[in-house]
Amino acid sequence: MILPDYQGGSLVNLMSSLLESFGVGSRYESLDRYDLGDNVVLVVVDGLGYEYLRGKGKDNFLYGCLEGKLTSVFPSSTPSAISTFYTGLAPREHGVTGWYTWLKELGTVSTILPFKPRFGDDSFGVDIGSVLSGNSLFEEVTRDCFHLTLDKLKGSKFNSLFGSGFETYGYSSLDEMFDLLEGVVRSDGKKFVLAYWNGLDSAAHDEGVDSVATSKEFLEVDIKIRDFVEEVKDTDTTLIVTSDHGFIDSKEEKAVKLEDHPGLEECLRLPLCGGRRTVFCYVKCSKEDEFVNYWEDNLKDVCRLYKSEELVSEGWFGFYEGDQRFYDRIGDYTLVMKEDHVLYDTIVGEEDNFMIGNHGGVSSKEMYVPLCVV
Repeated sequence: MILPDYQGGSLVNLMSSLLESFGVGSRYESLDRYDLGDNVVLVVVDGLGYEYLRGKGKDNFLYGCLEGKLTSVFPSSTPSAISTFYTGLAPREHGVTGWYTWLKELGTVSTILPFKPRFGDDSFGVDIGSVLSGNSLFEEVTRDCFHLTLDKLKGSKFNSLFGSGFETYGYSSLDEMFDLLEGVVRSDGKKFVLAYWNGLDSAAHDEGVDSVATSKEFLEVDIKIRDFVEEVKDTDTTLIVTSDHGFIDSKEEKAVKLEDHPGLEECLRLPLCGGRRTVFCYVKCSKEDEFVNYWEDNLKDVCRLYKSEELVSEGWFGFYEGDQRFYDRIGDYTLVMKEDHVLYDTIVGEEDNFMIGNHGGVSSKEMYVPLCVV
């Protein structure tokens, strides 16, 4: 079991290092300082785990740039980690705890990145700032800040909130992203650029992290990064490549479906929240003992059970108080899946959608991400 190393070895500490180099303070300890160039480019390859990169061998470009590993945040999910990249804060402070998030203010479970209810296709007709703290620390950075993301994500409410302080560009392909990157790097002035690519994450979810499709996606990204470094070698640029989380592959027989455990389902007052590897459970007050006993009798071998408040006090989510709504978003109990097990539910209108590739848990494959620096 790997927990976030917020004392000097996590994504939070990487962002602290960058922010301090840009003249913005942070309460979290920094990594060893780098001699940063006029251009600082941070490429986030969604789903690229440290162990996966190591496993690809020494022939790839990123392996040669590998300076070590960092831990993700907890949970090791895209919503929680991408919010850390934007804010420099841990989940306890920025308040984003997983893909499915209970928003008490709106009375529903949301899919937080698209910012819409879990059911239906309509987005919330409210300002996202009314439920999330959108304090992008890059508003305070004196350099010009740029954000490169997919066209379909460029105008999202989530990106608009947390991307404040950035000039945002959208792209439709990996080639276009790196063309944009080179153009930004060659523009005037000192710059910080945050670029995000999700192709590897999508392939790993659909086909599995060990699939041919995921390997092909990795090799394409690796080549593009190598070519980009060659193209901008005449500029004063520091390139940092990391990720939000890694992946494990799961087998369908290791999937625990809530509908197959009506005794557990009866104890819950809300659908499951968080993700499939770290699950936040909202338990009826009258059913708390029954919930714990059901876990003890039926699920102890597939997941660990914690009171969510215990994980807060132990520092899993970060060290400092932040958005007080965070406490509403981690449930009464947290189930952390063992080995390659997953736990999920389906609500009315949803189809059963087992995914081979999963993340969000505390295995080394999920928690460790690479730190590559050129």
